Amino acid sequence: MQSLAARINEVTPTLANLKSLPPATEPVVVAVYKFRDQTGQYKPSENGSSFSTAVTQGATSILIKALDDSGYFSPIERENVSNLLNERKIIRSTRMQYGDPNTSEAQVLPPLLYAGILIEGGIVSYDANVLTGGVGARYFGAGANARYRQDRVTIYLRAISTSNGRVLKTVNTSRTILSQAVDGGMFRFVKFQRLLEAETGYSYNEPGEIAVRDAIEKAVHVLVVEGLVDGLWFTADTTGAAVRQVEGLLAEERQLAEEDVRGPYGQAPRASTQVGLFAQTTRYSGDFGQGRYEYGGGVAASRRLAPTYGIGLTAATGRLSTTDLEFQRNILSVGAHFDLRPVPDFKLVPLLRFGLGATVDVGAPGAQSVTTVVPHLYYGAGVEYQLGPKLELQALFGNHYHLTDRLDGERQGKFNDWILSGQVGLQLLFGTPTTTPTR
Repeated sequence: MQSLAARINEVTPTLANLKSLPPATEPVVVAVYKFRDQTGQYKPSENGSSFSTAVTQGATSILIKALDDSGYFSPIERENVSNLLNERKIIRSTRMQYGDPNTSEAQVLPPLLYAGILIEGGIVSYDANVLTGGVGARYFGAGANARYRQDRVTIYLRAISTSNGRVLKTVNTSRTILSQAVDGGMFRFVKFQRLLEAETGYSYNEPGEIAVRDAIEKAVHVLVVEGLVDGLWFTADTTGAAVRQVEGLLAEERQLAEEDVRGPYGQAPRASTQVGLFAQTTRYSGDFGQGRYEYGGGVAASRRLAPTYGIGLTAATGRLSTTDLEFQRNILSVGAHFDLRPVPDFKLVPLLRFGLGATVDVGAPGAQSVTTVVPHLYYGAGVEYQLGPKLELQALFGNHYHLTDRLDGERQGKFNDWILSGQVGLQLLFGTPTTTPTR
């Protein structure tokens, strides 16, 4: 990596929309005294206190540029108006001392512009860790993982008439800030007393200034369009561009009315009944040698009694064996389970499952043996990912812990036989949702 030369700041998509507004009949003179950080928050830190603020303190400068870029406003200097007044005093004093005394006009400065509208507001909220997540895997000391985090910044903007103090229009916007990291590494002995350790990765933290700038530009864009609707200012456009801008804003508001604070991650509640097929891998752990991974499949049906919990039934077939094939069995597993979904209305939903069932040993392949039924407890965790309104993907990793030590016909050690299992399958959804979407 190397440092880059200075350049002009990135152009946000919102700025392009702001500059594409239809031309104004006449820009309105506006004043911005201070667009403050009202959050009072410091930048989150994992290693103790941080005295850096969570958001930029230069939001006034960003707002003035956005107002000017819109073409509907003509900003005047008010944030540092004392500096401007002092400079005008210096000019008048210099002219009086060194100017031509016979030219009285030279002593008079043109008057300062005054604003018809005052722009107020500020950054009212900065919420860290609104959404976090990740995925990773590690095997024999080698692995990789990816993590992400979303923060959220919210601003309010209002236009005030300077003639009577009336608040003409108030708008608010928000913007998420994305941080993500990917890393991988290896830690293992390659030979006796020779340890190999390697790491690599990268992280990306979206600049907070870009998020604040995007949110402010969006607020100015909404302020202009809603002001056109209310007749606060007017456009010289005759091509219908203003109408299209208004229709676009109304369509966006209708879409947002069907979402909540989770934005695109919030989903309508799933249907109450789910039926599906899954593929399964199992690994035996018991009184014989090391277990080998075997494969099978099954069917499942479940019912959501509420958004956060439900019940269901599962039936699966597969095999158990050891790496030396000393132990081999065909099995049938059936059970009833209780599902817990802590956050049920996201597209990606964590799932906890607990159940009670039975493992049926139907005998060794190609041999006749007495069928054995062994009860077991099941506990596992996984995720559900909604692929569509009627289809979702489910993945689970769990353990079948048997209540007796009779599954493999041997009774040794202090632990009963158990089976690790992993499942991946598709589920069809139908029926009435358990609740109505949050508005």
